[in-house]
Amino acid sequence: MKRQADKRRSERQFSVGDMVFVKLQPYVQSSLAPRANQKLSFKFYGPFQILQRISQVAYKLLLPSSAAIHPVFHVSQLKAAVLPQAQVSPSLPADIELPRVPMEVLQRRVMPTANGSVEQGLILLSGWPSDMATWENLLQLRQAFPRAPAWGQADFQRPGGVSGPSTAATSEEAAQVPRTGTRARRPNVRLAGAEWL
Repeated sequence: MKRQADKRRSERQFSVGDMVFVKLQPYVQSSLAPRANQKLSFKFYGPFQILQRISQVAYKLLLPSSAAIHPVFHVSQLKAAVLPQAQVSPSLPADIELPRVPMEVLQRRVMPTANGSVEQGLILLSGWPSDMATWENLLQLRQAFPRAPAWGQADFQRPGGVSGPSTAATSEEAAQVPRTGTRARRPNVRLAGAEWL
């Protein structure tokens, strides 16, 4: 029986001044934090400061003056409180690593799934050698990186079109060129006489 009980036990030791959370039964904790529904109340309360170590397994805590329970608890009812002490820096670190973007699709394959199939690609990420390429879901990757060079689109950081700035048509020139294969537009007769147009 002892061997089975020891499987869930852990050795814990605290020192005076440490902050700990206390595990309390719902019917005991009503003086610490009153709740309308005891079944949904928290298991741990605190953090409270340790005032004194009574024995190897008992500690006295600094409870609020309104608490109507004994301040000495068994070590199994205590949990160390990890309080945030990290300082927030106003500047970014110099060794920050930029996110990897898809540079090239080396191969493609279609993988069957429960709902049909999904297209995957062997993706080469920026800054990685080709032997570290991984198979990724192409649809999800395009949604995450819509402007990546792997999709064969023009570099969005350079001016001009795909063939260069000299042959790129302006918006006025593009408006004058008729598009083939489209049907003619008809005016909307319902909005033709509206005064706000």
